[in-house]
Amino acid sequence: MCCFSGKVQSVNNTRIFARLGEHGKQGLIYSMSLSSKRDVAMVLPIPVATGHGESAVKFVDFSNYRDIFEDLEKGFVIREMYGSKSVSAVDPPARRLLPVVSVGAFDASYVPSIADFSRLDPRFVLLPGTWEKLPE
Repeated sequence: MCCFSGKVQSVNNTRIFARLGEHGKQGLIYSMSLSSKRDVAMVLPIPVATGHGESAVKFVDFSNYRDIFEDLEKGFVIREMYGSKSVSAVDPPARRLLPVVSVGAFDASYVPSIADFSRLDPRFVLLPGTWEKLPE
């Protein structure tokens, strides 16, 4: 489940493709429509192998491949699955800011742990108390 750094009017047409690849690497493609009166950051927790820090995620721009989900659907039976995992802060926060990457129409940052949220670019910062309001 994703969350946002500020108020949004609507989020719809969410589509996600995830696939385990060679050498334990995972591919994740995420698409959505968002309406907001101001710029906001989307936070999408994803599982990664421990010990890789900031290098655990590479962003790829698929904005020019508008039919990617339609093409992916041709090769799979679509099934709905539900589940959740809890997240815990383990790594101590570092001092330098996390990199910001342009991905199509969006700017993105990967946050390796909850402690690293203190390293986000100021425009992506969540409201104080956000993590305390979430269960577990």
